[in-house]
Amino acid sequence: MNFRTIKLEVDAVVDTDFGTAINIRPRPQDKSLGDKRFEGILSTLTLRMEGVPADLRTITARLTEDEEGDKATMPDATCGLTRGLTTDTMTTSVYKYEVQFIDNYPINLFVKCDNSSATLKEIILQYRTYK
Repeated sequence: MNFRTIKLEVDAVVDTDFGTAINIRPRPQDKSLGDKRFEGILSTLTLRMEGVPADLRTITARLTEDEEGDKATMPDATCGLTRGLTTDTMTTSVYKYEVQFIDNYPINLFVKCDNSSATLKEIILQYRTYK
């Protein structure tokens, strides 16, 4: 069993409604990923945000196979925020999953905040493979 991590840099404003889908399945032709194509069992999804106001308490993530958000792969998961020690407007939220994906399977991420808005800066996928 091998453990792998893929980090995706994004710059997406997240507010109180599920907005536009963020396609988080790395493309096989992306040479910067080397052999780290997403194929395996998703263990965690980590979201890092900036510009988070003090009144924002939770964010909700939804994984879907379609860009409209109708065909959920995983149901909505709400998570609290861990604020930075020196910069409390930077946060991290970690979602625990156990779901198998293969490389050609589309993965779209929808994110919303409970009562405010912030900027999603980084998406981290941690998964394991049997190769």
